[in-house]
Amino acid sequence: MFDPTAYENLKVVMQGALYELELMGSLKVVNREDNIDLASLKRRYSLTLCNPLKEGVTVKVTLSAGIKEWNAEAFPESGGEPGAMLQIQYQSTGRSFPENFITSLKDWWGPGRNIEWREITSTNKPFLHQGIVYFNRIITEEMVDDLEEVAVHVENSLLHLL
Repeated sequence: MFDPTAYENLKVVMQGALYELELMGSLKVVNREDNIDLASLKRRYSLTLCNPLKEGVTVKVTLSAGIKEWNAEAFPESGGEPGAMLQIQYQSTGRSFPENFITSLKDWWGPGRNIEWREITSTNKPFLHQGIVYFNRIITEEMVDDLEEVAVHVENSLLHLL
């Protein structure tokens, strides 16, 4: 048996919090990805969710960790910080986000977050509008309770801001 890393512990908490919201019926999980890139030793776990009553907008919650985070845990004397990076991606297919949603999202996640807005056009697929919330810091095991708050923020933003 091996000791789980900070990434695995954070992943279990995030997964449990988001699936709990699906069991309560407030969100619907529409996709799940659990990837390990053996070339770069990067791990990434994401759940894509939507409001069960409005499926045109999704939120993808992604937790990732690379060799740097693993190294910080395996070799604490290296001075790094074990944990994972968190990213939240809102996506609308076929229409832009309303301006009030963009303003509300900035207020919702707070001034310490960087939000990137993307518009993707294609001749083969519908127009995509994305808002990506970057947390710009490592999420550590000491912040595990924050992941449950993130799940509630995702739920509230899908149910109340749109």
